[in-house]
Amino acid sequence: MDTWHEGWSDDSERARYALLIEQVEGIKRELRERARIVAAREQELTDMRADLARQLDGTGAGKRKAGDTSERERELAAAIAAAERREQEAAAELALAQAERERLDEREKRIHEVERELAQRRIALEQERAGVSGAAPPEPAEPPESDPPPPTPLPLPPDEPELEPAAAGAVVLDDTVEIPPPVARSRRR
Repeated sequence: MDTWHEGWSDDSERARYALLIEQVEGIKRELRERARIVAAREQELTDMRADLARQLDGTGAGKRKAGDTSERERELAAAIAAAERREQEAAAELALAQAERERLDEREKRIHEVERELAQRRIALEQERAGVSGAAPPEPAEPPESDPPPPTPLPLPPDEPELEPAAAGAVVLDDTVEIPPPVARSRRR
């Protein structure tokens, strides 16, 4: 069995966790892009409504001939229909973005549950190791129904810059437990 520094005991769990994190980040990027597109379309629709309102207020109506009025009305009706169609599309896209956000929130909730479960397994493994080595007996893990522990605060930056860039490989996410990189093993010759 491959064991890791902080009590991770299975490569598949690490891979699944990394995949979930990657998927969440992808969904967040897509959601931000769609929200930007919806905002741009809403702005375009607002501008078109303002243009139509200015045109309908009579800013150009007195200068037109009687024959041009009916043609202009058809153009305006077509423009209004197009604006309403874009408004409906924007509303549908906004509803889709909200549904995706809800799915993202649900996925993040599942990720936090997996993180909590992994932390409990790590603690249980550490307690088991302590029990085998003759230290204090292991205590039972928290029941899964309890509230999650408060987020771990981020470590303070060092006073001096690190000289080894490889040491910066630790994974740190908001509201998660910090996972340091594996300890390098020296080879014997």
